[in-house]
Amino acid sequence: DWDDEMPILEYEVKFTYKGDAYDCTVDGLSGAFISQDLEGTAPQGTTTPSTPTTPTTKDIGMDAAKAAALKHAGLSAGDATWLKAQREWDDGRLEYELEFVGNNTEYDYTILASDGSVIKSEKEVIPQSSGTSGGTTSTTDIGADAAKAAALSHAGLSASQVTGMKCERDWDDDHHGDHHSGRLEYEIEFRSGGYEYEYTIDGATGAVLQHERDWDD
Repeated sequence: DWDDEMPILEYEVKFTYKGDAYDCTVDGLSGAFISQDLEGTAPQGTTTPSTPTTPTTKDIGMDAAKAAALKHAGLSAGDATWLKAQREWDDGRLEYELEFVGNNTEYDYTILASDGSVIKSEKEVIPQSSGTSGGTTSTTDIGADAAKAAALSHAGLSASQVTGMKCERDWDDDHHGDHHSGRLEYEIEFRSGGYEYEYTIDGATGAVLQHERDWDD
């Protein structure tokens, strides 16, 4: 059932327990009790059950989730460049999906929102090179914020004029077939003025490698 006044998915649940009839409204996303009515009286000689405890969906918050991931990785906030930070539901469990770069390593974390425990952690060392000889590339990284700024500057827009900003950090191995000799790139997407923009930014120089602008359907 959908509540017409607010876009909230609700379930109306009715059941009896030891002679008492319960009529409950349950949040369809979190499973929390929204309301509960107790109907009827328990027969003499029976004990009326206590009111079911309303389950609470604890959420430590984005900042605490980031702090938990950084602590596990052994990094400080100043050492990390964030690539992804999203709050999501997975099989009824609230989680934070986090990706960041620090100390020449890319980290991928899943943090449980209720207590900040680490559900998943992965890391990949970013290849380093002392120069450009032998086909290897420099590990200079302008960072996600600078890459976004380069794309916005090329589009002639400011951050306040766009929505749906996405930024992914990746290595382009197409020309070499070797992760250690690829090119660091940022794939950036955003929307503005009825258009959808897609940019590929060189992660070392901030140069615009590719860009597209299409109608946002």
